[in-house]
Amino acid sequence: MGNVLKLLLACLCFVSLKAQKYSGQLSIEDGGIEVAVQVFPENEIVRVTMVGPVETWFAIGFGKEKMKGSYALLVSINGVEERFLDGRDQGKLLPSSIKITSAAIIDGKRKVILERPLQGKNQTYYSFPNASLTIPVIYAIGKNEKTNRKHAQRGQAILDMK
Repeated sequence: MGNVLKLLLACLCFVSLKAQKYSGQLSIEDGGIEVAVQVFPENEIVRVTMVGPVETWFAIGFGKEKMKGSYALLVSINGVEERFLDGRDQGKLLPSSIKITSAAIIDGKRKVILERPLQGKNQTYYSFPNASLTIPVIYAIGKNEKTNRKHAQRGQAILDMK
């Protein structure tokens, strides 16, 4: 009887470890941007929620402290784009790996929820970790809705995944 109980407990521990999810949230108050990231290792997906201004574009880049070489999600009136930033401008538009699960204007803010695979398609995409750690992020907000224009505000922050 004792061995059966031990086996059952071991199985339950394995299932609870496998179902582990990691999440982090960041609010950039001076820019009015919020980002939340949830990693679901068992499904090998990441869910990203982004909230920002309605009147202009905004973007979050993951895994770098500078633009050059960053993978970014850019939200605008036209939807969400994945970009590989080259450090000077809007960078290269990437083939989409995201699925938009929700897009709405709520309380005067644009809110988008999307999902994509944890692992990027190649080196131009960010591969999200399935562990508890910190992720450097960059952000930018446009001067207007035209995404080919210089940003009005930019910065960097740390997303703490737990």
